[in-house]
Amino acid sequence: MLPVIAIVGRPNVGKSSLFNAIIGEKKAIVHDMPGVTRDRIYDTGEIDGRKFLLVDTGGFILEENEPLEQLVKKQALIAMEEADIVFAVLDIKAGFTSIDKELINFLRKKEKDFFIVLNKADNVEDEKNVSEFYESGEDEFFILSATQKKGFEPLYKKLSELLPETEEKTGENTIKVGLLGRPNVGKSSLINKILGFERVIVSDIPGTTRDSVDSFFKFKNKDYILIDTAGIRRKSRISYKLEKMSVIRAITTIERSDVLLLMIDASEGITHQDKALANLIDVKGRGAVLLLNKWDKVKDRNLDEKKYITQVKKELQFVNYAPVLKISALTGYNVDKILSRVNKIFYNQQIRIPTSQLNKFLDYIQNKYHHPSFKGRQVKIKFMTQVDVVPPKFVLFCNFPEGIRDSYRKYIQNQLRANFNFEGVPLKIFFKRK
Repeated sequence: MLPVIAIVGRPNVGKSSLFNAIIGEKKAIVHDMPGVTRDRIYDTGEIDGRKFLLVDTGGFILEENEPLEQLVKKQALIAMEEADIVFAVLDIKAGFTSIDKELINFLRKKEKDFFIVLNKADNVEDEKNVSEFYESGEDEFFILSATQKKGFEPLYKKLSELLPETEEKTGENTIKVGLLGRPNVGKSSLINKILGFERVIVSDIPGTTRDSVDSFFKFKNKDYILIDTAGIRRKSRISYKLEKMSVIRAITTIERSDVLLLMIDASEGITHQDKALANLIDVKGRGAVLLLNKWDKVKDRNLDEKKYITQVKKELQFVNYAPVLKISALTGYNVDKILSRVNKIFYNQQIRIPTSQLNKFLDYIQNKYHHPSFKGRQVKIKFMTQVDVVPPKFVLFCNFPEGIRDSYRKYIQNQLRANFNFEGVPLKIFFKRK
């Protein structure tokens, strides 16, 4: 287990900027509006061969007047409880505030190893304010500028002294599962149900989760990373830059994931946004499971379930290869079946079919149904081979690749699924001239 370092502090002191500077990439959203980071954001860092898990948190607030503020503070407290080391980030320009004082007192009571990081020391004048922070009762401060990436050497040296040398092996078989869906569809509730404890904020306020949030866990001797994402809104409803950045995070989650769980509100039916997400999953070539959440809230108890699912597949034609599960993240109905489907898809997308077997298959399907002629000439597909996995990609050589109809391409895909084990996996088929 890697050591955990949590970054905490009141809103707008530069916690996310510090997180990004240490990790070396813009994973956490950085914005000058207080309270942007709500959930805990995890990533792996390394200093002098010593790896650690770095956690960014929402703002530590003294008085929580709003329900969401209470949840944000709760998440910061959980992060501090989980951490081996805490970076208490203070704004050197603003001075030592009452919230800073409460934070330091809390860390002392918990007997946590913590460092006071005085951020936003962008120039020499800012560093003169350090004397004000001796009121904290501490005499060691790490003065730096996260945005300018200045002053990190003393902090890194201290960490190098404290952190153990680690030989963490990256599990090649770790399954990365991404969770996608519209705001308020129940993604965070599902993660909490799978993990069995309160890992992310659960709230009925649409758009609560803004960044991608990773949960590392083991189940039945298999390693998983569960990635929760910001709820994606339609572009017309994205009213400010922050929401646009959240959409980018959600889309990049698709690229990070091996298998996607696309959650749909069964009580509302398929929306334009659900279709757009299904299209993105297919374009990026990811395996998927369709989760019809809130099944317990479906009003018409007499509906024909088979027809309902057929309609879902029809409307989400981009991922009609994906299995459908009726679930309730609230009650736990069918949640226990999700990971078994994920496992199957994870391994299905790595299947590689021998060329000899593929060409026997090609003869079979062409004898069963010939491609229509193109400009009065017979279309002949002469050879087929698999060129890649994740997703499986096939190249077929023929005399008129420009004449191949979409209907015949789909026919080949369907026959591949019927004859080989490709449930939940997109298949990419290309035609080349021979």
